[in-house]
Amino acid sequence: MASRLNVKFVVTLAAVLVLAAGSVIVVGYLALLKSGPQNIALGDQQMAAGDYKTAAKYYSKAVHKDTTNGDWIRKWMSAMVKITPTNRQEYLDKYSQEYVGAMAALAEAEPTVPESQRQFLEEIYRQYLVFGADLKGWENLFREADKAYRGFGDRQDKAQGLRRYRGFARLGMVSIGAELPKEDLDALGEDLAAAVQADPKDHEAVVALAGWNNYIAKRALKAGEEAKAKDRFKAATDLLEKYIRENPPAPAAVLTLTQLQLEEHLRASKDSMTYAELYTANEALLNRLIEAVRAEDPARLDTVTVTSVASMAGASPTLGPKVSRDLLDSAVKARPDDPRLLLARARLALSAGDFE
Repeated sequence: MASRLNVKFVVTLAAVLVLAAGSVIVVGYLALLKSGPQNIALGDQQMAAGDYKTAAKYYSKAVHKDTTNGDWIRKWMSAMVKITPTNRQEYLDKYSQEYVGAMAALAEAEPTVPESQRQFLEEIYRQYLVFGADLKGWENLFREADKAYRGFGDRQDKAQGLRRYRGFARLGMVSIGAELPKEDLDALGEDLAAAVQADPKDHEAVVALAGWNNYIAKRALKAGEEAKAKDRFKAATDLLEKYIRENPPAPAAVLTLTQLQLEEHLRASKDSMTYAELYTANEALLNRLIEAVRAEDPARLDTVTVTSVASMAGASPTLGPKVSRDLLDSAVKARPDDPRLLLARARLALSAGDFE
């Protein structure tokens, strides 16, 4: 005989489940009702307890309630940088979707705070340097930099350093073959010159301004304007030499100066030359460059500089693979997780037949 259904039990159980479900909904609803300051307070508690992921969630909720509060956004960012991702994909998702988004939010919240603008623009610029950018990418950087600079209104004197990013953006366009009108090229030089004046120790702006002068010199040569070309080339080398004297060892500036001087040697030479012949004829320049790299703290050397110098050393009959290997080994020891350094070191080993 089938057992009789306990109707009273079923009704009671159903009521309990409804209440339980209702309590979950109520708790969730109440969480949504928490004010920005309440979420910040809860985030602070979790930060103190070392639960950075939960803290970031609370800070994020607060920021979404008030996206104009820069202090809250900074708290959110400070929690995110302390989170240890479980895998690479989580890192990429958190970084690209949340951390970079927080930097953009901070730039929007504090349009007249130079550091908030610089941080966001620097992030875009670094990504383009590492991963490359097409014309649309450089145009995007220019738009963001132009927006940031113009956002200071009549206080643009406080934001002259930000003009470096407009200059970098336009120089990036030129580097991939874009033809800019004369007024844009002139503005490019003006932006970089303003950035150097705002911070004479900004080696990237100095190198970029020297590169702009050299680009204008090459255009002048093609147009048959030799006097203008000579003036622009001299402006580039004078700028670099002054920076190197005042900020030794300045390896990035020495590299750019060496490249300009080697180009000038080739232009002045009547005969074609191999790289080996060019480097042999300019051994003093290469030795100066190698010494500048060796004198710099390996941890501070930018990857492009050290890999470029190592490549030049490897092609030089007087320096050779040993010097190239020593430079790369020193850099890899300081930054063992830098993929571009590791790749450059691997290529050198393969070219030397070292398969260990």
